[in-house]
Amino acid sequence: MEKELFGILQAIKGKTGIDIAVVSENGIIEANTYGKYVEFPVLEFSKITQQPQVDENLKKTFFGFTFNNVNFYGGIDGVSQTEKNYAVLITSFIEIMLGFSISSTASKVSSPLTTIEAVSRSLSLMFKIHAGVSHSN
Repeated sequence: MEKELFGILQAIKGKTGIDIAVVSENGIIEANTYGKYVEFPVLEFSKITQQPQVDENLKKTFFGFTFNNVNFYGGIDGVSQTEKNYAVLITSFIEIMLGFSISSTASKVSSPLTTIEAVSRSLSLMFKIHAGVSHSN
């Protein structure tokens, strides 16, 4: 799953410029686009899945998601409402893409890379709409 997750994070970073790190609930870094170590505080998973949590000291917004009955935490830079909104979108995107990646591998219906590219385009459009930028395609 680490390879799929890293590909998803790279797709998000490529379309938005947002660096993301994801750790499993036991603190192991699963994927990271920062290119360096990223500090994660101890987080209460039940709270972080309800809404993104900010850490003013680290200047990061954290979010949580579950995949295959394992809890994961993600983090992005910034603590404003914009980063909280991005965290919600990123959480949904990661969950959708991990589901597509597993189902595509199991059914061999479509290429996971093609799926990632398609959903990445959709994510890019969502961020443009969210930022108030018009899309002309």
